[in-house]
Amino acid sequence: MLQYATFNPKHKSDALPSDISFRLAKLRDCEAIASLLYATNPDIPLNEYLQRTQREIEKYNTSEDLYRVFVSCLNNDIIGYCRFFHSTLIPQEKKSHSAPEGLYLMGIIVRDDMRGKGVADFMSRKRFDYLQGLGIHEVYSAVASQNIASHSMHMSFGFTPIKYNIQGFHSITFPCGSGTLYKKAISQYKNHGK
Repeated sequence: MLQYATFNPKHKSDALPSDISFRLAKLRDCEAIASLLYATNPDIPLNEYLQRTQREIEKYNTSEDLYRVFVSCLNNDIIGYCRFFHSTLIPQEKKSHSAPEGLYLMGIIVRDDMRGKGVADFMSRKRFDYLQGLGIHEVYSAVASQNIASHSMHMSFGFTPIKYNIQGFHSITFPCGSGTLYKKAISQYKNHGK
């Protein structure tokens, strides 16, 4: 069963480690990424995550396509993972849900022992920086209804909900049955106050 980060609205993040880094994922990172994904959803076999991650990194991280896989590291250990993709990369015949065409941020996964330390916030900012460097001005993000921590983070970054109770977006269906589609002008993210 898919597991989301626990949300505590009164919790303030611990200090972010000063030696944390953010970079494009490499093939040598596949096992660590697959382990992060498996810890979040053990219903899918670890080997399936490993194969998918290898395909994504091999196909997209060095291509011109707007699809990237990133990791955050601390002391050379991978502690977080995130992605983005442009919806035009999904073949039309695979699109089972209507959604605006554009660039979509995929979920951020942080290793259990590093949650509550500001890693997801750090990764969000670094991903925004990367996208701004590509000249991207607007992004979408879809969040499962049950993922309260992600909804809170999206609101704190100034995302605007544009569709509620969607079953999915493009080729992705929410395991819990519904979610919210958000939109954001990423040029505004620096006004977040940090």
